[in-house]
Parts: sequence; C-alpha cells; structure tokens
Amino acid sequence: MPASRTRERLTRAQRRARILEAAARVFAEQGYDRAGIEQIAALAGITKPVIYHHFDSKRDLYIALLDLYRGELLAFMGKRAVNAPSPGGRLAAGLDAFLEFVETHPEAWRILFRDPPPSDAVIVDAHRRVQERARAGIVTLMAAADTAEHPNDPTGDELVVEREMAAEVIKSAADGLAAWWYAHRDVPREHLVYVLMNVMWIGFDRFGAGDRWDAGEGGG
Repeated sequence: MPASRTRERLTRAQRRARILEAAARVFAEQGYDRAGIEQIAALAGITKPVIYHHFDSKRDLYIALLDLYRGELLAFMGKRAVNAPSPGGRLAAGLDAFLEFVETHPEAWRILFRDPPPSDAVIVDAHRRVQERARAGIVTLMAAADTAEHPNDPTGDELVVEREMAAEVIKSAADGLAAWWYAHRDVPREHLVYVLMNVMWIGFDRFGAGDRWDAGEGGG
C-alpha cells in the first residue's frame, strides 16, 4: 500500500504516537545533538512537515518524550508500591518496578536517566524536573512510613531535609545500578533488587527508627 494512503488512514493521535516512537529510537541511538528530524521522519514513514505539524521543533519533540516517559515511569512505580503492605515492601516494589521499566523500556530509560542532557538550557531544565519528580516520589514513600522523631530536631525540619537527601541517595543508587546492569544483562532483575535492598533497607530501617551515626563515638 502506498505510504500516502497509509498516512491518510492514521488518526492524528496515531500519527503523533508514531512520531514519538520513532523519535525515541533515534534519540536513544544517536543522542539529542546528533539526531535529526529527517531521520525521525524516515523511520516513522512520514514527511518532515508532518512532524512540524505536531511539534514546533526538535526540542519540543524531545521534551514531549521526557514528559511522556516521566509520567509512565511514575505511574508504573506508583501502582506497584501502593499495594505493598509495609514500608520495606513498598521500597522493594518501587525498585523492582523501576528496574522492570528499565528492562522493558530501554529507550525511555536512556532518554530519562542514562544519557547526559544536551547543552540546551531548556532541555537541561526539563531533565532537572524529571530528577526532582523522581526524588519527590521517594520522599513521599519515606514520609508514609513511621519515622521516629530526631532527638535534636523538635520541629521536624531537619527530618524533612534528611528525607530528601536520603531519597537522592536511593535514586542515585538505583540509577547507578541500572547503568551497571546495562552492561551485565545476564544478572536477573530480582538479584539487583535483592542487592539494593540489602545495601539500603537496613540503613533506611534504622534511620526510620531514629538511629543516627555518631562520628564522636568512632562511627559505631
């Protein structure tokens, strides 16, 4: 069937979805700076003007992908974590969901987390928002767990900051292990979750119980 007739059969939503799918592959393989609208159009089986009918620029197309994948990832993780009966179960479910997303959406993961953002201030800011939303999701998960009051923080302000820092540690650890997994795909996803939980949950559990490291006592 001629390409023109195929295009005529597509709805606007279907055509937009095809553009996004092709753009994800090109951006993941080439990176933002090297990716071209011509490549995306050729892969999608459409013309450049059709892409510009849906997106004003390559930047707008890239940001649309960031927003799409950010929403999909957060929804994917949230559905898993919310059904777990305990804080540890919610963290494990969230980590497993994140790694499953990495496994089943490799192009999305590369765009969201693995590849550095381009040297474009608008896109750098969009990437920053992705990281902030991911960290906020972990903070929400931590806040849902019972946490003992810090003895030297009666207002709770310090605990809020500590939760945000701890969430950044968890996010960075998961991102780093996912990057390692990219080169060691023979390791089962369940093993990665097991290692992450053993490294992080013991400390997270003690943190929630009010324990704090005391450098004055030799770090014991």
